[in-house]
Amino acid sequence: MSRKKIKIICITFFLILVVFFIISLYCLRTTIYTDRSLTKGESEKFLRDNGINVKEIEQDFEIKSKKIVLKSRHGHDIPVQYVLADGSYDNATMVLVHGHEMNLISLYPIADVLLNEGINVVLYDQRSHGDNTAKYVSFGYYERDDLEDVVDYVYGKMKDKKSIGLLGQSMGAATCGFYLGTKHANEHIKFAVLDCPYNNMKSILEFSAKKRKYNDIVARLLLKNLNISNRIRAGFWCKDMDVSESIKNTNVPILMYAMEQDTTCPVYMAEEVFDSIKHNNKEIIKFKEGKHIRGFYKENDTYVSKLLNFVRKYKG
Repeated sequence: MSRKKIKIICITFFLILVVFFIISLYCLRTTIYTDRSLTKGESEKFLRDNGINVKEIEQDFEIKSKKIVLKSRHGHDIPVQYVLADGSYDNATMVLVHGHEMNLISLYPIADVLLNEGINVVLYDQRSHGDNTAKYVSFGYYERDDLEDVVDYVYGKMKDKKSIGLLGQSMGAATCGFYLGTKHANEHIKFAVLDCPYNNMKSILEFSAKKRKYNDIVARLLLKNLNISNRIRAGFWCKDMDVSESIKNTNVPILMYAMEQDTTCPVYMAEEVFDSIKHNNKEIIKFKEGKHIRGFYKENDTYVSKLLNFVRKYKG
């Protein structure tokens, strides 16, 4: 083979690598960076699409809420809404954790149910969502630190029973899952509800590539480059983002919801997380109707009755 042909082949191969790297960086940017200004609008649309009067429920929570801004251990701001059911900080309290590309208002309807039960509710914006000033999203990996900071704040406001529970949806469920595997969670959390969690980042990226009908070779190369780019830019590998592995040794009782028609985090992902939990104080509810995180709206009676029975059982 002539030198000219070898040179052409090498240049072509180099250009292909450059293109893949650029594509990977673009995919990484669209994955870990969110437009914070759009997350409130996405939450409002989600609520409207599910029959909620957004203006009315927002006004109601504005009156009920005590708003504060916590400084995270990483230096960014965590906006928090603390809602007391009857004026006392010593009621059982649930921290609610929203999903990707939304903000805390997306959980107002569930918060309302809990408040009517006499449960205090704490809502906050996750990293790079709403008014949280963190630069990027890590799909639960670093978000668990924000959650721990919020739990510490709540724990400090309570004097007596200090009964704290969690409820997370989608990425918020993953955040809870990562946190539940820590010593801090085992010492501070009485119970937790995970609504449509993903199992691990590798699985969800592969599922996303399959949905987009990428060629297998292209998908593998893209995922490898994305993994490297993620490590350089965000400081961790995709393999580190494994909810099933993180949560497996938790001692916290778990209620889990999954949607059989879920095309965002398919039901097998929730099942894998559920099966990884070693203790038996756990239950999974699978809804036939509705897509991702729609159980509360599509099968409300079942969702709410299971939720309240679970909370009553473990709140102390």
